[in-house]
Amino acid sequence: MFRRDLANTVGPFDATFPYVVDLDYWFRLLAHGDGYYLPETLVSFRVSPGAWSVAIGANQAAEFRGLAAKMVKDGDLSAGMMDLAVGRLLAPLNNLLRVLLYRFLFARR
Repeated sequence: MFRRDLANTVGPFDATFPYVVDLDYWFRLLAHGDGYYLPETLVSFRVSPGAWSVAIGANQAAEFRGLAAKMVKDGDLSAGMMDLAVGRLLAPLNNLLRVLLYRFLFARR
């Protein structure tokens, strides 16, 4: 959750990287203050074999790499070249792990 005045400051979603638009927005919010972790579950979501998040894996990994490059270029979060390198390595790994998890979950049904 975040305050409306912060949303007005940050502006609307940027659809340059549509598959990671939420990450881009959170990064832009965090450029204006800290985030906090709450231990209790406030929301959840369900994934099914036909879910969009299952189908977009490779595109999402490519766009995450683009978003990481944008963060370094913009300098909003003090991300550097090491952060960019780690982001480039983790993007395809994250995609692979997500695909394996979905296959495991859906194979059990």
